[in-house]
Amino acid sequence: MGSILNPLLIFWLLIIAAGIFYRFHFHRTYKTLIVVALTELYLFTSTPLPIVLVRQLEIQYKSNYATANKDLNLPILVLGGGHVNDATLPSFGQLNESALARLVQGVMLYRQNPGRKLVCSGYSHSGRTPNATVMASTAVGLGVNPKDTLQLVKPSSTWEEADAFKMRFGSKTRFFLVTSAIHMPRAMETFRKAGLHPLAVPTSFMVKKDPDKTIYTWRPSWSKMQLSERALHEYFGMWYYRLFKA
Repeated sequence: MGSILNPLLIFWLLIIAAGIFYRFHFHRTYKTLIVVALTELYLFTSTPLPIVLVRQLEIQYKSNYATANKDLNLPILVLGGGHVNDATLPSFGQLNESALARLVQGVMLYRQNPGRKLVCSGYSHSGRTPNATVMASTAVGLGVNPKDTLQLVKPSSTWEEADAFKMRFGSKTRFFLVTSAIHMPRAMETFRKAGLHPLAVPTSFMVKKDPDKTIYTWRPSWSKMQLSERALHEYFGMWYYRLFKA
């Protein structure tokens, strides 16, 4: 869904649609689509809107990282974030930025109290090595005992990850849920709807507030387009789950 919601792709689809309507002499519709396309591109690449959308997601959950020492026996679930099956790279080099940040946060929790179960989740869309396996291998390289790693290799979505964890651990187990801050609201909502009891540990924040700089700018940038795509993916994902996974 993410690529479909890319603001640049939406812009060009609107432009193409406008051209078709112009070809068939629907000039009013043509003009409307041109205005919508330009407005959409401006909003998602130049205004503070992308930053606002992302920040509203990322600030919803504060990390329970500080309480980790009090909950000695809680498992840690690290949600899949993607990787490439490049055999020339070590396992950590195959993980994308999001997956690596999630895993590092999970390993930090584990190292506070070694012996916890570190559960890595994620499938392989190519049918090769699952994301869970690549993350588990990286975790072992970072000092996690192989006996403390578990893998959920079949889930391909957040909803499936919740179901897989529930089947493995039951619905009464409390656990640390590690995922990107922008994804945390959808993940928490999904896991709670499945009857589970996660403690949020958000990581990989996309919007970081520097006291010496303003985060809300009106300058056009490629990063704003990326923020827009990620935010739209999460908002549409939440709406989809509420409509079809309730």
